[in-house]
Amino acid sequence: MTRNPKHCQVLLDEVDKFCEWTDGLRTKPSKCHCLCLGRRNTRYTSYDPGLSLGGQCISTVTENAPFKFLGRKIDNIGRTPSLEGIVDSFLNDLNKLDAGVIKMLKLWLGLALTADSSALFRGSNSFGMSLKRPSELYKHLRVSKRYILGKSHDDIVTSLPKDEDAPEMINIRSML
Repeated sequence: MTRNPKHCQVLLDEVDKFCEWTDGLRTKPSKCHCLCLGRRNTRYTSYDPGLSLGGQCISTVTENAPFKFLGRKIDNIGRTPSLEGIVDSFLNDLNKLDAGVIKMLKLWLGLALTADSSALFRGSNSFGMSLKRPSELYKHLRVSKRYILGKSHDDIVTSLPKDEDAPEMINIRSML
């Protein structure tokens, strides 16, 4: 993971050199995929960084396209549109909240509302204030919660359904 595709290309070149040096390991660009996200206006979108490995282009993961990760196919098939709509509306609300927080922080700090807000969220080693967006904090909290509950030794906690609309939850409700 890098912030710049050029740095990622340098790392890929170093891995390729190492594989050539071992005289036994080979890289397979056909099995490699890259996912690059860039902030365009107010949303993150995927784009093709043009990475290559051994002279062959690495395919990019596009939005809504399935791909394999550690032998498992990752896609969005099987999710109901209503559930996706709920999640999307919640993330849109979080993005709106981010905009409100940025506006209030600028007013509080005495910055012009048209000033670039990247200094608020950059790390302190990059002359920033190291603040976190509410949507970013929510995503970290969600991942931490999933990790903590997944490592629990309590069978009741680990057997809880992941989603509110999961069939297991409906069966548990009907038993009560």
